Amino acid sequence: MQPSERWPVLGELCRAAEQIGSLELRLFGSALYSISPSDLDVLVLYDNPAKLNALVKADLWEMYVPPIDLIGMTHDEDFELKFTAGTGATPLSGRRHYRLVATSTTATDQSAPEGAERTIA
Repeated sequence: MQPSERWPVLGELCRAAEQIGSLELRLFGSALYSISPSDLDVLVLYDNPAKLNALVKADLWEMYVPPIDLIGMTHDEDFELKFTAGTGATPLSGRRHYRLVATSTTATDQSAPEGAERTIA
C-alpha cells in the first residue's frame, strides 16, 4: 500500500507540491516501518525558498492524526548532509527525481540506480 493511500493527506500534500512546482517530497522516519507512527515525517526538497513558503502556507497538515512534520532542505543541503541516504527517505510521488552533480570535467549522477531514467531536479 502506498503511503498516500494509507494517509490521504499525503496525497493532498503531493498535489499541492505539484501545483506549486519545483518541490520534491520524501517520507522518512517511523512511517516507513510502523503501522501506526506517532507522526509523518516529510522532507521537502527545494531550490527556491518561496516555493517552500507557498507549501507551508497551504496549511494541509495542522489538524491531521498522525501529525505531519515538514522538514525543509535545499537539494544541496540534502546532498552535503546525506540526509536522504541516511534516513532512507523515499519519494512520495510516483516520479523519482535524480540530481546530477557537476564535477570539473563531467556530470555524475549521485543517487540514481544503474540504468534508471534520470530527471534533473
